[in-house]
Amino acid sequence: MKDTRNILYVARSFLWGGSVLFLAWLFFQNLVPTGEFVLQYKKGSAISPITDLHPEQRVIDLDDDGPNSQRFYVDPVYFDAKVPREFDTVTVDITFQNQAQPILELGARRLRGSWGFVMKPLQNTIIDNLDWPCQRYDGVLFCQKQERYTNLSALLVKPPSEPILTYHYALPENIQWDVMNVNTDTSEYNYLVATYTPPESLGDDWYRTSVPFVWSDFELYINEISFLVSAPELNKGHGDIVLKDITILLKRDPLDWNGFVEYIKNQLKRLKT
Repeated sequence: MKDTRNILYVARSFLWGGSVLFLAWLFFQNLVPTGEFVLQYKKGSAISPITDLHPEQRVIDLDDDGPNSQRFYVDPVYFDAKVPREFDTVTVDITFQNQAQPILELGARRLRGSWGFVMKPLQNTIIDNLDWPCQRYDGVLFCQKQERYTNLSALLVKPPSEPILTYHYALPENIQWDVMNVNTDTSEYNYLVATYTPPESLGDDWYRTSVPFVWSDFELYINEISFLVSAPELNKGHGDIVLKDITILLKRDPLDWNGFVEYIKNQLKRLKT
């Protein structure tokens, strides 16, 4: 009888101890002590940390697209990502196929209930197909139909009287400028200033690029951050967009004692709200 009780006590101890150790392991993982956390999209999986594109009415599923591929034909579409805690940077690595869409962008949701997105370029074929001479300075592209300025600084010092075409770049108030859109005719302009790096071409209209965001670009909502994929006027003869192999790299400083205390405080604040 005593032996049976002892065996039960040992079994219960192992169960309780194992449960405590498992919960402690989960808690430790949520702390992300290394400072890096990777999320990978798994199509149709209930445990995927990155959701499928939505709303479903704008997405079509074709067998020929292969695993982890999602095709949409109406703009915009959205996806969400589950995150264990706050980070400093968010980098989205994405492979996509673009048949004929001039401008394709990825946005981070900063505000809910309104159009509060921080937009970044995925691809701009208007710029990719531009045959003007261009210069690049720290990610800023400066192009001229005819080389009248030695560099962008010279243009800023003595700007032209005509409007300058821009894309994801804000010029000083004393300079006239127009923002590029899918209907822009570059023949009407002589200058372009843009913050844009073309994606890597993989062939057959497939491309890959990495889009960096900072944590302040997002509003964390129930341990989720949200994204938008924008393809303006996609349904007006620009074909479809296929997304696949979405990977999100989250980074912050490796965990130290101060970071541990900060994490505990943040969790307590969430519990109160």
